[in-house]
Amino acid sequence: MNLKSLFKLNLFILFLGLFAQTSLASIECQKDNEDLRAMPLGMVEFTRVDGSKYTVQVRVADNSKTRSAGFQYVCAETIAQLPILFLFESVVRPSFHMNNVVAGIDIAFIRPDNTIDSIQKMHPYVLIMLNKPLYSPSSDVIAALEAHPGFYQKNNIDLTAKVSWQKAE
Repeated sequence: MNLKSLFKLNLFILFLGLFAQTSLASIECQKDNEDLRAMPLGMVEFTRVDGSKYTVQVRVADNSKTRSAGFQYVCAETIAQLPILFLFESVVRPSFHMNNVVAGIDIAFIRPDNTIDSIQKMHPYVLIMLNKPLYSPSSDVIAALEAHPGFYQKNNIDLTAKVSWQKAE
């Protein structure tokens, strides 16, 4: 590759990087929104393999409107406050995306026997990405819990944990 071609390639890569940062930054985040307010509160309890428990308050996305909204347009600070428990009407193998999400999220997919199928790190993407990843479990699930990055590791929750929940009335 000659010097002129190398210069053009570096300039193009620099442009893409600046465009990518601008695209993500252009998504205006909200500390609260109508979709979050429509989600009732609930509690999720993890029982670790050693019998110890960890309980966390969550928002519950239990209908198509709240499930499709998730953490879209929400600021990272809001994501850090309360996880969202996605409850499905039947056993499914869903795919989650990070469209219009401004910060990373960790997600656990929960099987019908209340075990964790997988815990995955979801990353925001920018408009110019050609391959926008989808995040899915390896088996059918009945729920998924989205939380701030590091939530599962910080709370010593792994694939051996059992999960239960209840919605506030």
